[in-house]
Amino acid sequence: MVTAFPVPVQRSSIPLLLLATIFALSGSFRHANNISRETQTNAVKARVRERSKIIASNSANEEIRPIMYTFYDRIPGDESGFYTGMSYSNDEALITSWKAEWTVQGWDPMVLTLADAKSHKDFDVLNRALDTLSNFGYYDRLCFLRWLAMAAVGGGWMADYDTFPLWPMDGHVLPSGGKLTIHEGSKVGGVPSLVSGNGEEWLRLAHSLVRNAMEHNDDQHWSDMKALQELYQSKKDEIYQMEYNTVSGVVVLNGNPMKDNCDATDKKLAIHFSHYAITHGVVPTGAAVAERGAIAQAWVAQWRRSCTLP
Repeated sequence: MVTAFPVPVQRSSIPLLLLATIFALSGSFRHANNISRETQTNAVKARVRERSKIIASNSANEEIRPIMYTFYDRIPGDESGFYTGMSYSNDEALITSWKAEWTVQGWDPMVLTLADAKSHKDFDVLNRALDTLSNFGYYDRLCFLRWLAMAAVGGGWMADYDTFPLWPMDGHVLPSGGKLTIHEGSKVGGVPSLVSGNGEEWLRLAHSLVRNAMEHNDDQHWSDMKALQELYQSKKDEIYQMEYNTVSGVVVLNGNPMKDNCDATDKKLAIHFSHYAITHGVVPTGAAVAERGAIAQAWVAQWRRSCTLP
């Protein structure tokens, strides 16, 4: 009998075999490493242009899936994952799992990179501003610039690549009339694991976050999430809308039977399997933070069977 996912099990038991199977099925991610970042960016833009043509033609014969973007760019020299706990191959495996789940849910998942941010006319201004700051590393710089990458493609939806879909939603319509909306709320402000907004809103936040960071150059460390939350505390809904329809993974990785998580996830849009959730939650024995993609897919598969089927 298969043990419910969150309950710790021995290394040789079925849940870990499920993790291994998922990794095997997604082995193609290694091939993707050979594709240049510039080529990937051009491919994303080509797909967006093609989708625009289909929409303009009003063709009823073509399925138009909403786009779910994520942002990823390698940290130079961090193959072992020293700064993030995730090696290049671990990242690619997680992205492969992320793409698979959003595709199943009816979305067209696309990966943006630093090259997308560089394509925006405001890149040099914001990048020079970030050059003046000394209290964050390359990873945090990328986090600030992902907002500009979203502005460069005209806005829309973005999910961190450790954020997986739960209940279906209409991705063709931006909530709050296109105003920037953070969908994982907390008592101190938004967690940008799932975000929506039009292009102007993404650009507005890109500038606002960098300006805020410049005010905190004397702090030991600053990040786009710290900036996002401080701005919310001072300006509330003036700066962005905040919703509570994304579940933190640590809430449901609790060791209880999956059925006990159905209420906590009812009608929620997504679940965020953050680094913190994996290291502080209950996962199969032997599973590590680097295996987030397999852990997430195994959990979502059991969640669908337990919480969405009659």
